[in-house]
Amino acid sequence: MRTVVVTGSASGIGRATCELLTERGDRPVGVDLHDADVVVDLTTPDGRASLPEQVTALTDGHVDGVVANAGLAHQAPADVAVNYFGTVATLEGLRPLLARSPAPRAVATASMASLMDHDDELVDLCLVADEPGALDRAARLVEADRAGLIYASSKVALCRWLRRHAPTPAWAGAGIPLNAIAPGVVETPMVASFLATDEARTALAALVPMPCTASWPRRCRPGCSCGWSARRTPTCAARSSSSTEAPTSCCAATRPGDPRRPRQSPCARSRRWSRSSAAAATSSWPFCTARCFAWTRAARLTREKSP
Repeated sequence: MRTVVVTGSASGIGRATCELLTERGDRPVGVDLHDADVVVDLTTPDGRASLPEQVTALTDGHVDGVVANAGLAHQAPADVAVNYFGTVATLEGLRPLLARSPAPRAVATASMASLMDHDDELVDLCLVADEPGALDRAARLVEADRAGLIYASSKVALCRWLRRHAPTPAWAGAGIPLNAIAPGVVETPMVASFLATDEARTALAALVPMPCTASWPRRCRPGCSCGWSARRTPTCAARSSSSTEAPTSCCAATRPGDPRRPRQSPCARSRRWSRSSAAAATSSWPFCTARCFAWTRAARLTREKSP
């Protein structure tokens, strides 16, 4: 049994990851503002500092994996505080505990938003660890009606931090693989406001064309037994979450030639990302970089040269 710390565990991808780890016989240690094993506020330095202390007390200092998943999308300075500074503090704060594990793993939740427009000044302030300056810059973006750049900028900064630190002696040199996943739009409480109306869904569809996610209306094939139409259903989710069950509906249909992978149906997408997080945190592979992060990294490198 492996002990895995999961931030943002009260909802969304974090909650699904904890549930999946429990099903697999591992021990998740949830971290969130509420309904968690460790209750901390990652927007504050005090909350970040208390995280390793509380985790150490709960686990006797034994941690095998970290899923730094907590995030915000409020288009406000708090996004930067959690998405970048909170994530970096989580990884760095728990790294000494990971170093004691015979097979440590760490994964952060990045985002496909790292491929979108961002604010270079905000990104640079994050990367030089100037949190007051970064929060001030984010506040000025809000005042200038450019708040839409804040979330993407926080994720761009996180991806660059990961690329710079993953191969260093502190991580790879210590035998700790550091990776990330880069989800698209996942129907979670964090993005609920962006999916509240048909107009909002249409705008998001134009920005992020992903017709297989829960954000886009779609009808099942005639005769499909799942009954899903633009919303996830327990029946469909149960069927699509199993990688070995024979297909009984179009949502559970597998891709040609690959019976192990369920089709990326809307109701399965959140669980698919939880599987990626869990795999990166628990896999026995020497370096288990998620395919989606590798794609994000390759795409970014074609657009810019980052040291």
